[in-house]
Amino acid sequence: MGNLPHIRILTVVLVGAILAMGCRPARQEPAEVPASAGDEPPARIVSLAPSITEILFELGVGDRVVGNTDYCDYPAEAAGKTKIGGYYDPNFEGIVALQPDVVFLLEEHDPVKKVLDDLHVRYVEVNHRGVANILGSIKVIGAVCGREKEAAELTRGLQKRIDRVDRAVAGRKRPTVLVSVGRNMGTGSLSDVYIAGQDPFYNVLVGMAGGTNVYTDTRIAFPMVSREGILRLDPDVIIDLVADLEPTAENLARVRQEWDGVGSVKAVRSGRVHIFTEDYVTVPGPRFVLILEMITKALHPKAEFE
Repeated sequence: MGNLPHIRILTVVLVGAILAMGCRPARQEPAEVPASAGDEPPARIVSLAPSITEILFELGVGDRVVGNTDYCDYPAEAAGKTKIGGYYDPNFEGIVALQPDVVFLLEEHDPVKKVLDDLHVRYVEVNHRGVANILGSIKVIGAVCGREKEAAELTRGLQKRIDRVDRAVAGRKRPTVLVSVGRNMGTGSLSDVYIAGQDPFYNVLVGMAGGTNVYTDTRIAFPMVSREGILRLDPDVIIDLVADLEPTAENLARVRQEWDGVGSVKAVRSGRVHIFTEDYVTVPGPRFVLILEMITKALHPKAEFE
């Protein structure tokens, strides 16, 4: 988008998979592999979330995916699959027509589960509320798809990268961090800024990256704060997630100019406002490790990953 429209930058993936985390406690317990995982691996799979689609392709079963949501566009092959509608409003006739052996969905898909039960369509749910749960979901999906070895390799690789970050930030001073996950854009000033509170995804990533969430209230996972609220919080570092922003020099300059409206904030004053436009920054899937590494570099520019 060449110009910044007057819209709230809060993608459907973020609304569905991230904001939904605040609606219920995040379980951080070992993932349970369905008893049916030992059955014949599914040949026809439907995915109801971009994060799930990414895992399926990472495990080498992308060729079995016969349908996914309108928002599943990574990897490139996923974009060419039959689309079955939105995140919360899938086309159930379209799903049935695909004759899936299994539908993979998230815990947030409660209304969808009821309809699939009525239609006698098998589904497996996974939990993507937090890093530990994402890693656990890889095990579950791998078991159901007959890709246990590949799932173990993927999780080991992700854990190694997590461990590298942990070593890189060990003993370093922890700056306070504000993560902006959605707001009105193009107005020329900050307004209605949704930030990460004590949520199980961004809050945890900030901690893993060697920072401290500047927002400590535990009541709301993704509170909305005003310009005055940002001034009071006064973070050392600001991470601005704008995944649907075309990262042109003009657009980035306009975003930075909006943050200049709180020029007395330490992060703005010291030039530590970091704008993340990558598509995966609002997808709680296996590419979370890229977000972790980006945040780490933003907080600790001199940190080196072994």
